[in-house]
Formats: sequence, structure tokens, C-alpha cells
Amino acid sequence: MEHGSEILGEGVCVMANKIGPTGKFPKGKLNSNDEGELVFGIANDGKLVHVNFGKPVAWFAIPPDLALKIASNLQKHALLIMRSK
Repeated sequence: MEHGSEILGEGVCVMANKIGPTGKFPKGKLNSNDEGELVFGIANDGKLVHVNFGKPVAWFAIPPDLALKIASNLQKHALLIMRSK
């Protein structure tokens, strides 16, 4: 996987050293199922794009601007794989 760190927004770091739950609720608890802030990683191994949440995740909620940054990062990794073939 590609290594390095890129901060996308509060609680989101691409290939951070510490992925998984932080125990924080920076936007407050959204509902009774909200388990709090989650740092996750996005990388590729040359064949597949990997998204590592560090734990099982049923759902997550993010603001639109962060959703676009994550989408862009996913696309970046997909293009890196496709261009290397």
C-alpha cells in the first residue's frame, strides 16, 4: 500500500498511523447508534483501492465538502492503479 498521511478534515486522515475510533464526538452524538469520530485510511496495493476503518462500520455521516474530498481521494487511487497497467 502507498504510505504517507493526508489530512482531509476533522477526524479523517488518509493512511494515518492510528486508524479506528477516537472516542470523540466532535459534532455531538447524531443518534443512539452513533459510536463517535472515526479515523480511516485510503490506499492502494496496485490492484485494489483499500478503505480501512479499523473496525466494523455500519454507517458514517460526513459534511458534503468532506464527501467530495474522500471521493477525490478514492478516484486518485483508482487512477493510479489503472494507469500502472
